[in-house]
Amino acid sequence: MKQNYITKNKIFKPPFRRIAAPTLGFGGAIFAIMQIITLVVDDPLPWSKSLFIGFGQFLLWFLLWTSISLPVRIAGLRQLRKQEKFLNFSFNDEMEKGNITNPEHICHQWFMSEESALVFHRDYICGIKDDEIIDVKGDGYIFEATLLTSENTKIKLKGLRSRVLTPIVWYIDGEPKNEKGEPENVYLRNKL
Repeated sequence: MKQNYITKNKIFKPPFRRIAAPTLGFGGAIFAIMQIITLVVDDPLPWSKSLFIGFGQFLLWFLLWTSISLPVRIAGLRQLRKQEKFLNFSFNDEMEKGNITNPEHICHQWFMSEESALVFHRDYICGIKDDEIIDVKGDGYIFEATLLTSENTKIKLKGLRSRVLTPIVWYIDGEPKNEKGEPENVYLRNKL
């Protein structure tokens, strides 16, 4: 039986369910409101006009949700292509060799998060800038960190705590250990 290995398309294609559910909800609500207004108001819109407006709202929400999620996914795909070029490998072939079928896969070599559209290979990330993880607003929700790459470039992670700290923990857990078995960068590990 053929396995369904992860490919670039599968991990970066915005999951349709996450776009369709809010679109159907908001579009359906607007459509229902338009139909109620048509029935209640003395000078109602013709039924066909309210149907047209409701369908237009449905399309508007679909485009809105797509335009919000697409730039993040495109940036993640560009980052993966840089890693492929620099480390000279094919992501799809690596997933098949490693028998990786889950888009939320974390192992020693790979960090993949379909939700955050992040994919990192261990050999591509070489550090964390200034050992700094910043609580942006001081409320413990929005964090920022900068990963350093083998190409001497920086990848800025900013967002909710889990989006920023999960790849940082993955990187630190794979660092060389001291004689006690702790990551050498204990200062940074303690900040998490």
